[in-house]
Amino acid sequence: MDARCDAAGWRLPSRGWTSDSGVALEELLQAYAGSGLRHLLCTDIQRDGMLDGPNVALYEAILRLAPGVQLQASGGVRDLRDVLAVRAAGCSGVVLGKALLEGCLRLDDATARVATC
Repeated sequence: MDARCDAAGWRLPSRGWTSDSGVALEELLQAYAGSGLRHLLCTDIQRDGMLDGPNVALYEAILRLAPGVQLQASGGVRDLRDVLAVRAAGCSGVVLGKALLEGCLRLDDATARVATC
């Protein structure tokens, strides 16, 4: 799931992330939660691959709207502090992608630290 925020709230893009689908995040989460949603991967496409930090506010909003969902955060993770921030927000997992590729983060450091939380 990818979402953009505007005055109307979190909106979901479509057509290769170039158009506004007209669907609000809250609507989609309610529909899927009613169908038994258990796990969700959410990518902030504006931060994906940018190493600008994760969109913790987005992940917190999802977890408020869909309590009990196992959320995997994606987009913007730079370092161990970001991993700990999404963990503190309640996310069950995080995509480390470019942070690993660029050497900003070592997987063994991240897993060792998160295992002690």
